[in-house]
Amino acid sequence: MAVIDGATDKSGIRYEWAGETVSSGRFAAQVVAGAVRELEPCVSAREAVTFVTARLDAAVLARQPAIGRHDRPACALVMYSRPHHEVWSVGDCSWAFNGVEHRGGKKIDDLTASLRADVTEAHLADGWRPEVLADLDPGRQAIQSLLAFQGLFANRIHELGYAAVNGTPVPDVHVGVTPLAGSGVLVLTSDGYPEILDSRESSDRRLLDLVRQDPLCIGPLRGPKAVAPGATTYDDRTWVSLRVG
Repeated sequence: MAVIDGATDKSGIRYEWAGETVSSGRFAAQVVAGAVRELEPCVSAREAVTFVTARLDAAVLARQPAIGRHDRPACALVMYSRPHHEVWSVGDCSWAFNGVEHRGGKKIDDLTASLRADVTEAHLADGWRPEVLADLDPGRQAIQSLLAFQGLFANRIHELGYAAVNGTPVPDVHVGVTPLAGSGVLVLTSDGYPEILDSRESSDRRLLDLVRQDPLCIGPLRGPKAVAPGATTYDDRTWVSLRVG
């Protein structure tokens, strides 16, 4: 069982997939989903990550042979291996087992989100209306170049390095492997959920409460963009729960 979250496209490159023209994040997620379905049941975490990485690399280079590292389609991945009774993760998806959360995240996102929050707060201090800031999001504009090039740090051993499935080799330090003790309820989510509570419904209610408190996403929802006008939240989200053990 896996949750795969495509990274927001910053390159503008589009890909053909199953008769559709899709963003790079959706392309990465679809290719990796197909690779996950082909995994042999007893592979190790290292073997699984190597396999899906190679599959995405081949798919990307077949379409964009000269693509730069920072423009590569990418996704985050969290999955449960039943034979090993382990959770494997690459990237910023989150999970919880029997109510204990394991949050994803990366330092470079903390840096860009903080800069965006500072710019937004400065505009608020200058009298900008929140609805105008949500629409124009000048803080997002301020970090756009950083967002466009953060892929340079994907799968690097570096202070700003982070894990991603993008077709480049994922160092062991960026592959999360957590054995589970006993049986219980396992929840896998994308990073669109700021908290994993005891059910999807309660987690959705908590998310919407936080959105009402912080629609500009500069407080408890601090992140790279505001809730856009007409949207209910700042990101798409996926929730999978299952009993294991």
